[in-house]
Amino acid sequence: VSQSRYLSFLPGTLKEKLGPWLIPVVDGMKFVLGSQRYSEYERQGIIEFASFEHMRGRTFTNAGIILDEAQNCDLDDLQLFLTRQGENLKTVICGDPMQSDIPESGLAAVMDMALKYAIPDTHVMRFPDEAIVRSSQTKNWVKAFKMEQDSSKKQGFGNATPDFMRKVS
Repeated sequence: VSQSRYLSFLPGTLKEKLGPWLIPVVDGMKFVLGSQRYSEYERQGIIEFASFEHMRGRTFTNAGIILDEAQNCDLDDLQLFLTRQGENLKTVICGDPMQSDIPESGLAAVMDMALKYAIPDTHVMRFPDEAIVRSSQTKNWVKAFKMEQDSSKKQGFGNATPDFMRKVS
């Protein structure tokens, strides 16, 4: 994600540098594909991982791209990512603006723009609390944080609710 611009300062290959951030993505892909098929796809170049610092100038075509943890991307990162889209590309951007590790996440703004300008073939999906499958404890914490945010605008939660989070009437 956004912090990748600092990867050049880390020792090792790009794969070694990205490794710690890719663990949950790779685990999920291995779960769906199986370890052997995943390894084959990676070896054949069907699966590729790229950092933001290596995207400039590229065009992604005839592919599927997953940007995970997008809440940790600023607006410039997301503009770079979204303007790399070529023909026959399916893009999935995953993230929860409520869980950003950076002060100026661009995810909420991009979600708002997608709705405001009705970007063709672009959909914003909001999952209800019932969709949380990690554990019942996680679901309880997510609900508690939402209730806390709704009941007060305490420092740390920001002072405005992004448009995409407001209920549609």
